[in-house]
Amino acid sequence: MNRKNDFYEYNIEKNIWKLISTEDMPPSAWDRHVSVIYKESIYIFGGYDGFNWVNDFFEYNIVSNSW
Repeated sequence: MNRKNDFYEYNIEKNIWKLISTEDMPPSAWDRHVSVIYKESIYIFGGYDGFNWVNDFFEYNIVSNSW
């Protein structure tokens, strides 16, 4: 499996995806994680990196565009 850590924003009205780039390093690429949006942040927890199950926890702030 080819995992990527690309991060996209979807615009419902225009039906387009836009790659989000930040100056901060995004989390490593993994799948089978859980993500939740709460207030001004997206929280990502756990997943599988291709070798191990991880318990990492990340917050992406939508307003400041930063991890």
